[in-house]
Amino acid sequence: MARNTLLLVIVLAIVAALVVGVQIGRQANPSFSPTPTPLALSPTPPEPTLLSHSNTYCGFSFSYPSTLTLTLGASGSAVLSNSGETILMACQKNIPRPPLAINRIEEATLAGVMNAKLYHDASPKDGTPMEALIFTNPNNGLDVFISGLGTTFTQIISTIQLIP
Repeated sequence: MARNTLLLVIVLAIVAALVVGVQIGRQANPSFSPTPTPLALSPTPPEPTLLSHSNTYCGFSFSYPSTLTLTLGASGSAVLSNSGETILMACQKNIPRPPLAINRIEEATLAGVMNAKLYHDASPKDGTPMEALIFTNPNNGLDVFISGLGTTFTQIISTIQLIP
């Protein structure tokens, strides 16, 4: 056999061995894909910024996430809301306290106010849980009522500061 023919047969045998080896590898690992699968990265939503609001009529200020919309009402009332949460705020003289069992009333100290109480209640209509924070502002004598539920409500009431 001629030398060039022998070299051609050897090269063809090597190529055939490589092709057969790749086919055996694919059968042994059917999930093998010659093109890489791109990683699916879920975008992390940015942390909402905190906005501040001073309620000069009621005499307190607080911070709230930018995901909530603040709507101001008459006599210092306000509503913070988005599609899933609503937090109500109002103040006046002598706000009645809910008649709840003592185990559903929590003493709270916020912004130096010692008589703040957190009421853990439920809607009489459908049993939906709700919480209400009621305290008397010692600077103006008005009772402040803040109602809501969840982590945003807890975050907001933890930022309350009295305005002198």
